[in-house]
Amino acid sequence: LVDDLGWNDVSYHGDGTGPTPPKTPVMDELVANGIELTRAYSYAWCAPARAALLSGRMSVHVDVNHTNSMAFDPKNPVSGSSGIPSGMTVMGGKLKGAGYKTHYNGKWGVGFAWKSQMPISRGFDSFLGYVHDSSDYYDNTLSNKSIEVPSGCELAGISGIVDLFKNDGPAIGLNGTKWADYLFLEESLQNIEEHDTSSPLFLFHAFHSVHAPLNPPEELEEPYQALKDPTHRAYNAMTTFVDTAVGKVVAKLKEKGMWENTLLVLSSDNGGPVYPGKSLQLFGGASNHPLRGGKTSDFEGGIRVVSFVSGGLIPELKRGTKLDDYVSIADWYGTFCSMAGVSMEDKLATAQDPPLPPVDSVDHWPLLSGKIPAGSGQRTEIHISSVTLIQGKWKLLTGMDPSSINIKAASHSHVVPFDTYKPGWGVSAIENGRGMSKFPYGLNCEKGCLFDIMNDPTESEDLAEQHSDVVSAMWARLNELNKGIFNP
Repeated sequence: LVDDLGWNDVSYHGDGTGPTPPKTPVMDELVANGIELTRAYSYAWCAPARAALLSGRMSVHVDVNHTNSMAFDPKNPVSGSSGIPSGMTVMGGKLKGAGYKTHYNGKWGVGFAWKSQMPISRGFDSFLGYVHDSSDYYDNTLSNKSIEVPSGCELAGISGIVDLFKNDGPAIGLNGTKWADYLFLEESLQNIEEHDTSSPLFLFHAFHSVHAPLNPPEELEEPYQALKDPTHRAYNAMTTFVDTAVGKVVAKLKEKGMWENTLLVLSSDNGGPVYPGKSLQLFGGASNHPLRGGKTSDFEGGIRVVSFVSGGLIPELKRGTKLDDYVSIADWYGTFCSMAGVSMEDKLATAQDPPLPPVDSVDHWPLLSGKIPAGSGQRTEIHISSVTLIQGKWKLLTGMDPSSINIKAASHSHVVPFDTYKPGWGVSAIENGRGMSKFPYGLNCEKGCLFDIMNDPTESEDLAEQHSDVVSAMWARLNELNKGIFNP
């Protein structure tokens, strides 16, 4: 899972008309021998997207509210806190129950107020990572210099609070020893090296990159010295590091003789950020060309994500193909459960009083394996947020998600922010930020904005007036779906 990777930030998406993407030769080769998921969708920012992935629920049914990550209700240990409720079974627990050895490295970001929300309590055999939305790459501490929207311990105003865990406790002796993503990569490679191949393996590697602060080690920036903008240079360097790291994981799997029996899934958690920050290291740095918008926006640039599958389990006839069927980030839960031979039903959630929302996931292995033809996938509707719905070729936008981490934009309820096609560095990023500060603050969708995203993926033509019947029907459906939003 890559953090904040933009649509145009893999070289195989470069079309010669937008900014030159970072170099990603490993991903290029994996896509050429795998399946590119051209219609993979997520939530517009980190925590709800990750909660959807790990829990198998759409974000609106698990963690859609921007709350202080430290907030909790001591009388409600099941769902009285930010993140995935402890009464839901996450992906690690399902696969551990199927006999897999399970490991999680990198960013957690889906709740830590209760110990029962931590990875080791949720079915992962090991964990090395941090639990907040971000942390300093070098000393692993929480401070305003490391995050644009502080939350949890970051609000304490105390310097030196370390966010680096090893299994169930502090990673004593590790913080401050290496750049964070170097640490996480070493741990994942060690997990593979030490794995007993008589048991199946589930490895979840959640990169800190390319989330701000954009301050990679100097050696990673060497290939990009020609880029004069420091944000652009750092973002590209960190993206190429991600590519190299994926290559090392693949090489280690091949060395262990595991690659031919592996399914590798790569996805961004949300669209690339194109906003400015209070320092150059906190600028977004991404490019979503040719898509509109970016992170924290329900335009395609914020929710349509880079994603592909590869590995020896992909049938020969499917390799080098593109899949245009809709895939939600929540669907990997059901897909993995199916492949592991276990039910995706969450009996733990059903047993709660009152019951927690059920799993929404769709099993896409029949599509990926070629058992059913492309175009026959089960996912035809995506309830993106309380203000956005996708049905077939249509996408309805009605404003700004009130639950967004982008509090400034959320104050303009009927406006979709980051109405831009510009990247997230230099003057362009500053202009993107100014667009939220002056009228009209973005695209006004008070009466509904309708796009045919199959034929108009850049959302350049609003068809609401020509298809008012579609707007009315989709808005009624959105209102009905919103009755089921989980808001503990």
